[in-house]
Amino acid sequence: TAMHEMSATVAEVARNAEQASQAASNADREARDGDKVVGEAIVQIERLANEVGRSADAMNQLEQESDKIGKV
Repeated sequence: TAMHEMSATVAEVARNAEQASQAASNADREARDGDKVVGEAIVQIERLANEVGRSADAMNQLEQESDKIGKV
């Protein structure tokens, strides 16, 4: 009957809405996890950049000391 058909349609719409809600929730969780990973990567890149800067400073100092030794 029409009532059964309408009831089945409403139930199907409700199931689809629940699935869409779950998919959106999963996507949100994945996006938050991805944001956290990106944030951690940025911190590591900044640390690496600092280390490279310190290494460059040490190499410059070593070069200056080597030049002094070469002049002796």
